[in-house]
Amino acid sequence: MRFAFQPLHAGRVRVRRTLVHKKYAFMKEIRHLALALVMVVAARAVPPDSASGSFDAKTATSGGNATIPGNATIPGNATIPGNSTIPGNATVPGGSITVPTDLAGTNGQSQLAASDRAWEDLGLLLRQAQDDGPAGNSPDNRLTLADKFKDFAAKYPDHPRLNDAQCYEAALLLEAELAGDTSNHGRLQSALARSLHDKNATPEVRAHLFALNDTVPILLKKGRAHKEALTDFEVAARNLLAEFPELPNAYESLLNVARDGTEEQARRIVKDLATSKKFPATLQPHLELLRSRLALVGRTLPSFASEAAFAAPTFTNSTGHNTVLYSWSARNPASVARIRDVYYAAPNGTRFVGVCLDSAGIESQVVAQREGLPGDIVIDPAGADGALAKALVFSEPGLIYTANASGTIESISLHASIDSYVAAASK
Repeated sequence: MRFAFQPLHAGRVRVRRTLVHKKYAFMKEIRHLALALVMVVAARAVPPDSASGSFDAKTATSGGNATIPGNATIPGNATIPGNSTIPGNATVPGGSITVPTDLAGTNGQSQLAASDRAWEDLGLLLRQAQDDGPAGNSPDNRLTLADKFKDFAAKYPDHPRLNDAQCYEAALLLEAELAGDTSNHGRLQSALARSLHDKNATPEVRAHLFALNDTVPILLKKGRAHKEALTDFEVAARNLLAEFPELPNAYESLLNVARDGTEEQARRIVKDLATSKKFPATLQPHLELLRSRLALVGRTLPSFASEAAFAAPTFTNSTGHNTVLYSWSARNPASVARIRDVYYAAPNGTRFVGVCLDSAGIESQVVAQREGLPGDIVIDPAGADGALAKALVFSEPGLIYTANASGTIESISLHASIDSYVAAASK
């Protein structure tokens, strides 16, 4: 007999949610999305779901690091400041720079030539900047690193990674401009003209620069609705795919756009990826997960009662109000923070049902009550391997679906749903 907690009402004090709260939460979600897409589009090989198609709560990122769905880890102190929908002074975390293996190592350094030691030292500086938080991500730090790559290229013009060093210089200048320093715009344009299409650079390094060059202008546009931004991100990912069809990065980026976009956009991308002859086999499980989520649209919440078992009433008594279904983990602070924001964006009277993906039930109850998670919290000792989590294709924390007042699932995308919430609140 499997032990399971009864649905736990978190006892949230429902404060009055004003339109200001709703718009603020909406903008925060766009910032989460923009930062996540930059992390993935900027040549980071991070699959949109775990390789096994399930979430391992024991290895989930916690503490100061918030993990955005898709396992793209973003430092807890990395922010996209500003009050616009797509801010003009976004800070890209230092981790967005891809550090090649041979650039990051230190073993055998004494046996290397001076130029090779200098190349490895640059890698160490990049990693140190990543670990230094705000200081490492500051415009000044990015410009300092850009200068070091420029100096390396000038000092070692015959080094085999010369072209990569020039790509890194351009990428760091782009990141500095995205972070708010436009004083080197002329230098940036010259660096891009030199390196953006330099076929002598390592493909992975040039892809990073290529992706940043397309995404930075999107992030710098102010007042953009998330649907428009997602359309631009899809174009950027498709441009990346056209330029680097052999690399997985563009495929991963398209999967992330599909996950966060409208159902129409998701179905279009899924169809294109499914028929692509070069779609990486390693990403096939992630594509199937997205297909499975799309198949949930049109199902009714009562149809999950058998999988919910101990929490069946939560799903059978689901009519009369719009419902937000969400996955969360006590070890994933981003999923907890995100649903709080969505709570403030939703109209009064919206039902919330949170499915916990942790296997540590008592700890999860404590977190749910301490953080004031909204609605009924369903905690299954089986966690992400439970029948309900699998039926809902809740393979990771931070997923959010919406169902209408008749209990029919209308959307599997938070970003496609929150727009209508804000519109409803404006009336």
